[in-house]
Amino acid sequence: MEQDLSVIVDLVHEAYPNLPILLNLQEWEAESISPPYAFVQIKELGETGHTLTSHNVLVDTTVILLHEEVNSVYTAIPAEPIRSLLQSKQFAYRGQTDGRYIEIERDSFRVRSKDSDRTEITFRFTYTAAIPKEATEKIHVFETEEVWHR
Repeated sequence: MEQDLSVIVDLVHEAYPNLPILLNLQEWEAESISPPYAFVQIKELGETGHTLTSHNVLVDTTVILLHEEVNSVYTAIPAEPIRSLLQSKQFAYRGQTDGRYIEIERDSFRVRSKDSDRTEITFRFTYTAAIPKEATEKIHVFETEEVWHR
């Protein structure tokens, strides 16, 4: 789950390099820092088989851009930087922290600005993860019997 989150943090940081990113739900609910900032939350929806050694993981993502209030007016943070970044990369992204490669479902990308103090960006992505191998003892010594038939 941490790797899933780190790739989204990399994505948001690349789109909004000067915007602080908040990951902890309790801190966000407590309003421990003042806007502008981005709040990122993910939820793993499930896994499907891909090959014998890997599976695909489906993840729901929410990025909330909280706007700064100046003189009772909110200064909106546009969603265009993240949308342009994803379009330029054909809705695929490789995280810089751990190299995880994700593919974002184009149809799931949504931007909502129903509240004046925030912009909510939601999308789903998938990535392929290796299935961990069980540790097995390797055979290093072979005992053979010679049988001669005449």
